[in-house]
Amino acid sequence: MKTNKKPLALFIVIVLSVSLFGLCKAFGAAADYLPNENIKSIRFTEDTAVYTDPYRGFFRAYDFEDLNPDRLDRRRAENISLILLRMNLSAFKNGPIADKDLMDLQNSLDTLRQWGMTVIFRPVYDRVGADKPEPKDINIILGHITQMCEVLSENEDILFAVQPGLLGPYGEWHGSYYEDPKTGVISFEVQSKIVDSFYRQLPSSVPLQLRRPSFIRGLTGNAPVTASDAFGTSLASRLGYHNDALLSTYNDMGTYRDEAYPRGAEYNWTNAHMQYLPVVAEVCKLSEYCEPVSAARELDLLNVSSINSTHHPDVMNYWKEEKYRNEPAYTYIQKKLGYRFILNKAGFSTNTWQGNFLHLNLQLTNDGFGNLLRPVDFEIVMTGSDKTYTAYIDDDARFWDDDTGVLNKDFYFSLPSDMPEGSYTVSLRLSSTYDSLKNNPDYSVRFASGGVWDAKTGLNNIGSITIGKPKTPGIPVALFEEITRDEASRLNDSSKDYAGTASHDITYKPLQNTEAITQDTPPQSSELFAIYKDGENLKIALNGIDVEQRRHIFINTDQNSKNGYTLSDRYTGFDFMIEGNRLYNYTGEAGSDDWSWERNSSFDSETTGNSVLFTVKTSVLEVTSPIKITAIYRANSDNSIIYRIDYTD
Repeated sequence: MKTNKKPLALFIVIVLSVSLFGLCKAFGAAADYLPNENIKSIRFTEDTAVYTDPYRGFFRAYDFEDLNPDRLDRRRAENISLILLRMNLSAFKNGPIADKDLMDLQNSLDTLRQWGMTVIFRPVYDRVGADKPEPKDINIILGHITQMCEVLSENEDILFAVQPGLLGPYGEWHGSYYEDPKTGVISFEVQSKIVDSFYRQLPSSVPLQLRRPSFIRGLTGNAPVTASDAFGTSLASRLGYHNDALLSTYNDMGTYRDEAYPRGAEYNWTNAHMQYLPVVAEVCKLSEYCEPVSAARELDLLNVSSINSTHHPDVMNYWKEEKYRNEPAYTYIQKKLGYRFILNKAGFSTNTWQGNFLHLNLQLTNDGFGNLLRPVDFEIVMTGSDKTYTAYIDDDARFWDDDTGVLNKDFYFSLPSDMPEGSYTVSLRLSSTYDSLKNNPDYSVRFASGGVWDAKTGLNNIGSITIGKPKTPGIPVALFEEITRDEASRLNDSSKDYAGTASHDITYKPLQNTEAITQDTPPQSSELFAIYKDGENLKIALNGIDVEQRRHIFINTDQNSKNGYTLSDRYTGFDFMIEGNRLYNYTGEAGSDDWSWERNSSFDSETTGNSVLFTVKTSVLEVTSPIKITAIYRANSDNSIIYRIDYTD
């Protein structure tokens, strides 16, 4: 175990009670449970909203002078976090870059950092489309690279990628003075000198992007960058590419000019080579390849992280008008660009205590077009009323591949012997590794799971535990940190006198027989509404709802349809009602629709995001095991969407 030992301390009993931030369901029995260990889990629904995450999504292209507060505020409102920052060097074709312009570069990067943006950087000698705009002396260009790299190296924290640019109109490596007149391709010698200059002078964490895949193969060969090579120091592991004519023609207007790699072969090569390297793009014309089904498939094959949101307007407007998978294609593409992590389940051990361990199961997927390409620290955070505990998790989210499918993660953490008693919120954080951005919500990764994200802290809140009082002495534990399963087992074995009281039986019961009363609206997911038993309490969970909307839950506790409140001819006998966040007993005429109710104060509710969890003692409902109840959830006052659960324990 990684801790330093302290003198003998007491074990503190931890009673783990999951407070649902999403809808609860139990994991299936885990084969690797430790003796006497339970797991109770939370199932989350997908958050289908468009939101801002670092290093992905649509980007906008700006020069230094464009970076005003109004414009950047609008970009944040559009969920744009990536800026292609151009540096115009047209005034310096005969000598070094002026100090003022280098200072403007630094000021621009500072501004973008303040606005929570990440940067794709491209220097250019042309902004109007002129051929052969660059200096004729390659040494002037190399000198400019050295000057720029001195500034860029001090700002690697917000650099997503650097595009060498410089050559040809707009820095797109065509129409250049250095093109071979026979092939129309930039001479290999010039390519090598420019790329090598950036490669040697920029930090190894900063990837480069070339204009065509063939340029990459010419410099590094055609072998793909595998997981074992990824994010390394070799040139191949640092070369991504930018396609400034995406989805335009069969060869994307010359992007795919290599005869050995026609369009299909280029897509296959890019899919293999660019799993861990940045691909960004610009769409320059409306074509048959922009059709949503085709575009979505190709963006996924190319692992595209970002697209210019303004080019081409015809394409963007077409995507906004055309539907794909029941939403505008523009919205679908915006959500899928780059990585997109969905936390499906989070499971906790329920019979642990202070000085013992916390067992955490995660089930997640990456359903984006690509992967996370910048380093983040993955941490678990336990926040109490007076103290916060944070533990680093040894798992690199850059390898949560989009092509893997469901990822199952299993972690153990030691719990300090001196943790104060009380309730702790359990959260996951994926934040920048750079001190300048550490724990900044703008540079933290959000799970696409309903109700978990806290925009103020950058935490993904997944549940809560309560720390209780110690019962017997145990092995002293100094730190909250990740440990191995064997270390967790040793902690567990040291206090069998308490652990032996637990069992593998999970008291949570999944919902049964959920159905819609009316069929005017198709039934929504059954995960919307759930009931389960937790000790002496009955838990009722609603997930993925508008918490401000008027709602009712009617509960029949005795299965007698002739007494209680009558909701409809089909559903009668309701003894209790939840209206908003209050519980009521029925006091009207038995078997009628007399709206007569008396408030019952023995009730608790917790609202988090778009989820609500109600807690009521079984004694208040006047039920004992075996419990058999029927509950109806009415989503609004006109009965248009109604759900039923028949629950038994």
